[in-house]
Amino acid sequence: MAVLTPQGGGISLVVIIAIFVPLVIASTGLRLWARRLKQKKLDINDYAAILATVIAVAYAFLTLSAVVNGGVGRHLAEVLPVFQTLSKITLALALVWTLANTAVKISVLHLYITIFQTRSFRYAAYFAMFLTAGYAITNCLQLLLICRPIAYNWDKTINGTCSSEAVPFLASACINMGIDVIIVVLPMPMLWRLQMPTQRKVALSVIFGMGALICVLSAIRINAIATLDYTDFSYSVVPDGIYSVLEPCLGVINASLPILQPVVNKLSKGLLTFTRGSTAGSSLNLKAKRNGPSWVGHRSEDTMPKRFQRLDDGHCLDDHVPLTEIHTPREGLIEVMSDYHVQSAPNERFKSKQHGS
Repeated sequence: MAVLTPQGGGISLVVIIAIFVPLVIASTGLRLWARRLKQKKLDINDYAAILATVIAVAYAFLTLSAVVNGGVGRHLAEVLPVFQTLSKITLALALVWTLANTAVKISVLHLYITIFQTRSFRYAAYFAMFLTAGYAITNCLQLLLICRPIAYNWDKTINGTCSSEAVPFLASACINMGIDVIIVVLPMPMLWRLQMPTQRKVALSVIFGMGALICVLSAIRINAIATLDYTDFSYSVVPDGIYSVLEPCLGVINASLPILQPVVNKLSKGLLTFTRGSTAGSSLNLKAKRNGPSWVGHRSEDTMPKRFQRLDDGHCLDDHVPLTEIHTPREGLIEVMSDYHVQSAPNERFKSKQHGS
């Protein structure tokens, strides 16, 4: 299989793949971490998200293969020797793209069902699932039946026929965007009926409404398909390729956003602890610099010999004294409030009192 150097729009595709594939994998990893923090077993929506991640990554690498093995980003005249390879990859891309977006939609819709328990809402979500599954099946069949036999997609030297490709591709993109709009709008009435502060409702609406960005991408992709030049397919397909990579990748990320609150809490606590520790350490260092080095001119307290006084007054004191309160008066003495009376030496530095006396 020939390997071509990415050129033009092919370079843009390579850059986008290099950026978004790690983000997709990271978002799913954080989703699984969030489930572990909450000590919850994986649900159907989690398995669908994992499946969507695998298929979206596969789609990204297929797109990369279309660039380096099929010449995407170059004019068709330059890639005629590898045109059969490009045609095979194009058919595979269309099928995998459909499966990736279907897995994303199923994950989001099942998550809705687990969050909102209203019967009417659940029926609406199941209906959207039915539409999604029906769309996936019909679109895959359409892709496989455009050219008969299937090999005629990439080998025009054999006997076969192909129907128009432009209209089915455009219709598929429009139906896909329609389902995306339904999924974004579906939870909004339920969110605003919840008994919670308005600010929290707005925040949740933003999180669940991130799918609107995918709807915008779908609309832009429809325009890219409508303006596709099939006489110079390898060159003009670049915009469609970019939006087709972004849609499942952003879909996987968006499907995980509502799950990540435990991870956000965990990371924010860790950051706060680190910040406090750094601030305290800086303050101690600054104080040490002002007072000068402790080892100049005198011995450190840690190196001074210690003297200990044995208390042997015939009483056996327990090593473990249950403390209930500890007070530090202004004189610098420590008062230990306990349930036991401890008799102190005359030169005591620690003053003990019986609890309640």
